[in-house]
Amino acid sequence: MIKKLVFCFLMLSLSACQTTGDIAANYSLSEQVSPSGLPYTHINMPGNPRVTIQVAWPSAWAYSADRNPIVPRVGTRLIFAGGATGYPAGETLERINDIGTEGDLWPQADYVFGVLHYSPEHQDETLKIANAHIENPALDETWFARVRDQYAGQMNEARAAPRQQGFQAFRWAALLDTPLRDAVSIPDADEFENVKLSEIRQWAKRVFKRNGAVVAVAGDISAADAGYAVDKLFEGLPEGETTPSGSSKANFSAKRILLHAPKSPTSTLSFFGKLPPATEGSYYQDRLIADGLSGGFDSGLAGAVRTELRAAYNYGAGVDEISNEHRIIAFSGEVETAKIAEAEQAVRKAYSEFLANPRFKKLADLKKPFESGLKKDLKDTGSVAYDAVISKIYGMDSSRALKLIEEIEAITDESIAERVS
Repeated sequence: MIKKLVFCFLMLSLSACQTTGDIAANYSLSEQVSPSGLPYTHINMPGNPRVTIQVAWPSAWAYSADRNPIVPRVGTRLIFAGGATGYPAGETLERINDIGTEGDLWPQADYVFGVLHYSPEHQDETLKIANAHIENPALDETWFARVRDQYAGQMNEARAAPRQQGFQAFRWAALLDTPLRDAVSIPDADEFENVKLSEIRQWAKRVFKRNGAVVAVAGDISAADAGYAVDKLFEGLPEGETTPSGSSKANFSAKRILLHAPKSPTSTLSFFGKLPPATEGSYYQDRLIADGLSGGFDSGLAGAVRTELRAAYNYGAGVDEISNEHRIIAFSGEVETAKIAEAEQAVRKAYSEFLANPRFKKLADLKKPFESGLKKDLKDTGSVAYDAVISKIYGMDSSRALKLIEEIEAITDESIAERVS
C-alpha cells in the first residue's frame, strides 16, 4: 500500500450504467457491419428522441517518449473549434448548438473517445459537420493559440492546488519515469510552450482512421440507417495502421511520501494501492467495496477518522483507472494537521478490521444508488452506447450494456469477501 499526503481523491461516478427488465424489454442489440465494411454495435431504443454515435479510436500516443504528452489534450479541444472546409473556425460549435446537436472528444491513455448526440431530423447536417472536422480539420492557428493558452491556464491553477500536487507526487512515485506518467500528469508550463500545430496535425492523422475503431449507435434507429450514419461519419477517413496495445512500467511497492505545502490550510492523508485491471472483471464489486469502505460519518473510514478521532473534514475511498493496464484504489481526505499521525493509525486499523471481516452491514443499501443510476441511464442513448463500447474494449460482449444491473444483483457478501481476499 502506498501512502502520501495531500490530495482529496476524486470519487468517480460513472455515468454509463444500465439495467434490464421492463425498461429494456423493447430494446434490441446486435453486431452489424456498415455497407463500407465498418463493424459497429447497433442498439435500437424505440421511442427515444435522440440518436448517439459513440466511437473509441485506439491510440498509443501516451506510450511514446518522442511525442509531446499533452498534444491529445489540446488536440481534442481544438478539432471542432479550429474549423474545417466550409466551416470557419469558431462557428461550428454555434451551429451544432443551434440544431440541438452535442459533440465531444476526449483522450484517455489508450483511446480517444468521440460522441455525437443528435435529433434524427438533423442527422445529415450533424454527420457532415463532424466528418469534415475529423477527416480534414483546419486547425486554425489563432484558435490553436487560444485553446492552448486557455488549457494552460487551467492546468497552472490545478498545479498550484496542494491536493493536486499530492496526486501528482503519487503518479511520479508509482508510474516511474515513463511516457504514460507524463501523459496522465498535470503538464508543466514548458510542455504547453513546446506544443506545435504540426504535432496536432500528425496526431489527428494517426487517430482518426477506420482501423480498430470501436463504434456503437443507439437510438430509435434501424440497423440500416445506423450503418448509413456510421459510413457518413467515417467517410474519407483512411484505413490506417493497426495501433498496438500500450504497456508501461509501474512500481506499487510500499512508499511513504511527505509533500510539504506551506500555503495549504489543511493536510490531506491518502493511501494508494494497485487493483487488477477492469478487463479482468469485478468492476462493480470494486466500486461497492470502495463505497462501503467510505461509509458514512458513523462507519467505515469516514467514521474512523471523523466521528471517532474527530480529525477529518471528510474521508473516503475511490477507484481510478489510469490506463487499461493500471487501476488503483485510494483512501483520501482532508485531515487536521495536528492529528495526522493518529488519523493514519485510525485508517490502518479500520482497513485491517475490514480485511479480517470483509462484510458490510447493509450491502443491499450500498447497491441501491447503483441500481437507481443504472435504471435511469438505460433510458439514455449516450449511456447505452458508451457502455457497449467500453464492454468491447474490456474484451466483453457488447450486450453487457443492457445487463449491468445483473452484475449488481449477483454481488453477495460471499463474492465481496472473495474479491477482497
